[in-house]
Amino acid sequence: MKKNIAALFILSLSIFFSGWAETKPSVCKKKVCFESAKEIAGIVLPVHGVELLEYIKLDLYTAALYAPVNANSVETVLDNVPKSLILHYHRAIKKEWMIQASRDRIKKNPLNDSAKLEDRLKQLDAAYQKVNKGDRYELRYEPELGTSLILNGKLQATIKGEDFQRAFFGIWLSEVPLNKKLRNKLLKASL
Repeated sequence: MKKNIAALFILSLSIFFSGWAETKPSVCKKKVCFESAKEIAGIVLPVHGVELLEYIKLDLYTAALYAPVNANSVETVLDNVPKSLILHYHRAIKKEWMIQASRDRIKKNPLNDSAKLEDRLKQLDAAYQKVNKGDRYELRYEPELGTSLILNGKLQATIKGEDFQRAFFGIWLSEVPLNKKLRNKLLKASL
């Protein structure tokens, strides 16, 4: 009986620790940790890079990019492939500021057709929520579904179109990004 209890205890511990090992964070920056991989559209995507975005010496958010192994350039990461960009916020940011910043960055990229994107940008505007310190937005693209905006694990909207994902993810990852250092660290490439 004691042997059975001991064996059950050891088995329970091994199950607990094997599950813990699978879900423990592997990449941390500014005391913010991200998983080493994420499954999207049935594909396991490794974390490519993690970087902190600062603005005037203020920490805004820490970002992590998940994409296929070979998606390590602007061209390949913006292709019609599954991907996820997670933004962990270090301070509160108003909804209106996010709307304005997103629209400004999309318009600054000459490859985007803002007029063609307008209806979908309105969907995005409506989906944005104010964020507080510690909140996480996930921007997830699944080719069959579209681009999803997820706040703290709760789906806010899914917007169709490869052109939309290219414009939206392009805010951070295009040739005309919000911040080149951030883009390069996320791609782990020297562009």
